[in-house]
Order: sequence, then structure tokens, then C-alpha cells
Amino acid sequence: MNHYIFDRDFYSGTIGGTLLALMLNINGQQLLTSVVVAATGAMASFIVSVLCRFAWEKLKEYRTRNKEL
Repeated sequence: MNHYIFDRDFYSGTIGGTLLALMLNINGQQLLTSVVVAATGAMASFIVSVLCRFAWEKLKEYRTRNKEL
């Protein structure tokens, strides 16, 4: 016997209630702080990945150049 509830109304009600409760408990300053911190983290991650890609390419060039010598 399957006791799980697979009902779209149940899921949408649960998600809607959770989001509504979060919206009522988080003020605008906290939301702005979260957005700024998330954007800063995303930019830092992007910059580090670009620098790692650049370093990896330089390392590959260095290794192939030294193999030829």
C-alpha cells in the first residue's frame, strides 16, 4: 500500500506556505544583504575560475615548450 501523497495541490500549498512564511519573517535589509553577499560570492567564484583557466593554459604551454628542448 502506498502511503505517499503525490498531489500537486499539496506540493504547491506546502511551497507557497513556506515562501509566505519566509517573506513575512525576512525584512528588506536582510534580503538586500543576502543579495549582495550572493553576488560577491558569484563574482569571486567567476574570477577564480578565470584565473585558474589562465594558469592552467600557461602551465600547459610551459610543459610543451620544455618537452621540445
